[in-house]
Amino acid sequence: MNVAEDQPIADPLLERVPPHSVEAEMSLLGSMMLDAKMLTEVSLVIQPSSFYVPAHRQIAAVLWRLAESRTPCDIVTMVHELKSDAMLEEVGGVDYIARLAESVPSAANADTYAKIVRDMSDRREAIGTCGASIRELFLGSHPHRDTIHSAVKALQRIVLASEDHRPVRVGDVIVEIANGWAAAEAATAEGQAAPAGSGCPVPWQRLRSIVPDLLPGQMIVLGGRPSHGKTAIALDMARHAAAAGKRTVIFSLEMLRGELGQRLIGQESGVALRMMRPGSLFSVEMQAEVHQAMERLLLLPMLIDDQRGQDAVTIAAKCQQLANSGGPLGLVIVDYLQLVRRDARFRQTNDAVADISYTLKSLAGDLACPVLVLSQLNREIEHEKRHPRLSDLRDSGAIEQDADTVMFLWRPKYQSQYSEERASAELIVAKQRSGPTGECPLRFDESRVSFVEDWNNGS
Repeated sequence: MNVAEDQPIADPLLERVPPHSVEAEMSLLGSMMLDAKMLTEVSLVIQPSSFYVPAHRQIAAVLWRLAESRTPCDIVTMVHELKSDAMLEEVGGVDYIARLAESVPSAANADTYAKIVRDMSDRREAIGTCGASIRELFLGSHPHRDTIHSAVKALQRIVLASEDHRPVRVGDVIVEIANGWAAAEAATAEGQAAPAGSGCPVPWQRLRSIVPDLLPGQMIVLGGRPSHGKTAIALDMARHAAAAGKRTVIFSLEMLRGELGQRLIGQESGVALRMMRPGSLFSVEMQAEVHQAMERLLLLPMLIDDQRGQDAVTIAAKCQQLANSGGPLGLVIVDYLQLVRRDARFRQTNDAVADISYTLKSLAGDLACPVLVLSQLNREIEHEKRHPRLSDLRDSGAIEQDADTVMFLWRPKYQSQYSEERASAELIVAKQRSGPTGECPLRFDESRVSFVEDWNNGS
C-alpha cells in the first residue's frame, strides 16, 4: 500500500466554519451602543474588519464613523445612519439593532468581549494565511522556500499586530531608564559585565565620544566599498562586545567560519595572519601569544553562522531561537546586506532590499539588542574621489530610512602603493538619531586585519 496516496491532500479542519463568536460580537456592539466611550478603548484592540458576521461588520463600520464625527452612538442615530446607507434591512432591521442594545446589561465587560473578537479574527487570518500557503505548496506555483518564508512573515505580522501595546506614562519610562543606569553602574563598580538590555560598547575611544554605545533595539549600518575592511571593523566590534559580556552572533554570508576564526586570533594575539598558516615559522614567543589569544577567545560568548544564502526571516528566526534557548543577545552582526537572500516575489531590487532592511530593523526591536548590518556602497565615490554620503548606500533608500545609525568606512588612499598611506582610514558617523555625527580616524593594521586608532590624525 502506498501510504502517500492514501493521505488526504487537505486537512478537513480547514473546511470547517472559521472560528468566531456571535455572542461576543453582539455583546461588544451592544456595549459600544450603551457607552460610546468604550469605542475609544475598543479601537486599540479591533477594527470593523475584525468582526466575522457581515451584518456586524457593517454595524461596526457605522459605529466607528459616528465616533469619528463625534455623533452620539445610540439606537436612534444607528437606525438613521443605516437607513441613509440603505443597509438597515440588510443588517436585520430596527428589531436587531434594539436586540443588540439590550444584549448586555452594561458596558463594563466591553474590553473582554473585544479581546475575544480579536482572538477569533487573528485565528481566521492565520488560517487563511496557512491555507493559501498549503494550496501554493500543493500547486508548486512558487518556490517552496518563498512560500514558507512569506507565510512566516505574515504570521509574524499577525502576532505583532495582536500585541496590546498601549501608551505608558512618561514617569514609568523615566523609572525604567533610571533603573537601567543604576544596574549598569553597579555592574561596572563590581567589575561585572553590563546587564542584558544595556548598551553595547564600541572599541575605539574617539568613536565612543560620538557613539558611546550601540543601543538595544537599534539597527546600525556600516557601509563601505568591497575589500576596504568592513568585516575587520565588525570583528573588532564583536570581540569588544563579547569581552564586555555581550552575547554576540555573527551571520557571515561571505566568509567561512574558519577564515573568521583566524582573523579573530590575529586580532586578539597581534600575530600576523601569514605567520599562522601551515608551514610558517613560529617563534616561541609568537606561539605563546597565539595560544593565550585562543584561550581568551574560547571564553567569549560569541557565535558564528556561516550558512550561505540565508534570508532575513531565517536570520531573525535563528536569533529568536538563540535568545529563547541561551539568554538575551547583546549584538547581532549581518555581513553583509546585499548577500542576504531576497524574496523572489519582489520584482524590483529596491523593494526586496527594503523588505530585508525592515525585517532586520524589526529584529532589533523584537530582541531589544543592536543589529549591526554591513552594506556595500556605490562605486561612484571612488570615481568622484569624495567622502561617502547617505545616498551612496546601495540598492534602496530604505536602508538609510530604517537605520538608527549609519557609519561609513572610508579609506581615501586605498589604491596607494605606499602601505602607510593605504592604511589611513576614517570611520564616519554620518547619521545618528540619538546623537551627533563625526569622524573617528583609524589605521588599518594589514598584518592583523584589524583597525586601531590613529592618534596622529584628527584633533
